[in-house]
Amino acid sequence: MKMYVAGQWLDKPQKIEVRNSYDSSLIDTVPRADATDVERALQSAERGAKAMAKLTAFERWKILHAAAEKIGARVEELGTLISKEEGKILAEGRAEALRAVDTMMESAEEAKRVHGETVALDAAAHGRGKLGVTLRVPSPQPRLPQGRARHRGRQRGRPQARDRHAALGAPADGDPAGGGTAARGDQHAHGHGRRDRRPAGGRPAGAEDHLHGQP
Repeated sequence: MKMYVAGQWLDKPQKIEVRNSYDSSLIDTVPRADATDVERALQSAERGAKAMAKLTAFERWKILHAAAEKIGARVEELGTLISKEEGKILAEGRAEALRAVDTMMESAEEAKRVHGETVALDAAAHGRGKLGVTLRVPSPQPRLPQGRARHRGRQRGRPQARDRHAALGAPADGDPAGGGTAARGDQHAHGHGRRDRRPAGGRPAGAEDHLHGQP
């Protein structure tokens, strides 16, 4: 047997024996990886994560669904191999192979539902009228209509107190209008963002842009 590293099937001079747990007969040998192989695998995983993040939910579903079908077509072979390697009865080996199919199928379905959730923050003492929104990843950065202000959260830092309170629907200190959002009851998608002050004829000064640029 070879090992799969960074898109290639590799063999190594040093081997690890895989023996039957019942009678110690040799089932197969596998290559003994070294530190260089581990580093290659890690670098490949990083590149793969970036590639996966660019896929749509449907494309991720197709990949996982195809993997489940391939495992399902070899359940008997895989179940027998598991039974020999681990010393289990054949029924348990088959059950593990079938469970792998179920796991991949369920993961495929969940890949179509990689989205966030809304969380009511009023469980806290000072959370009245506040709402939290999460966005799961991998998920491409949403493309906003041209001309709309883009939401860019502050990295590794907390938003300004005024923006934070206004965005969550609570008035900022010293701002009787609540920064526009509190007065209008708007909820900002991530709880912070930049202000868009437009001239007369546009929206009121201090009004917040939502994640998708909707007023």
